[in-house]
Amino acid sequence: MRSLILVAWLAAATGCDRMPDPPQAAPAPSAAAKSPQPSGVETAAKAYLDAARKHAETCLCTSDPFEGLIRDHCKATGPEIDAVLAARAAVDALEKDLGSIDPAAGAFLREAQLHAGWLADYRATLEATTGKDKLERNPLQIRGGSFAYQRLARAWNAWHPDAPVSGIAYDEYWPGNVKEAALPLWKAIQNAQWYTDDPTTMRTDGKGEPRYLPWIDCIDGPCLIGY
Repeated sequence: MRSLILVAWLAAATGCDRMPDPPQAAPAPSAAAKSPQPSGVETAAKAYLDAARKHAETCLCTSDPFEGLIRDHCKATGPEIDAVLAARAAVDALEKDLGSIDPAAGAFLREAQLHAGWLADYRATLEATTGKDKLERNPLQIRGGSFAYQRLARAWNAWHPDAPVSGIAYDEYWPGNVKEAALPLWKAIQNAQWYTDDPTTMRTDGKGEPRYLPWIDCIDGPCLIGY
């Protein structure tokens, strides 16, 4: 029965918690990646990535003991999301350079713009439907922020294959929504080592955890299979 329910969920359309599809997949690193980039590209991109990670680290992940699914809830207000939206300005300023820089760098910058636009639209929708005051009192309303950061990290790693970053970022994972049972999220994923689509770069250096997690589309946004 659980399998039938999950299949139905995967087939359903998602709302504003689903990020728009990227214009193209991040290309494989090219020789141009070693050539100098226009001034400010690396600085603006790294600043955006760092801000995005700090926002992803506000996400609380919980599971339902009956479904076997894990979801995240990330902050819609606060200094972390404000910093992400502020960091977008430097990325947008590089729009004129996208045609002249390395394709992998351009793919990351476009992904950053999608990421920032998604967060801004999501927050605006929540403020309009929930109310700004109520949202500030209970800001953990954004679904899919952990996956959104992971997608950004993948684009960064395609640009920087020699110095990849982890795509896993979240505050805590509460199995069964029980705070006292907090544990690393990757340990809760069923057969995590087989759910990645990138086995060659799955694990971080010197550690046991995966570099990416196997997010899937559920009816209310990205989720994970596990407990």
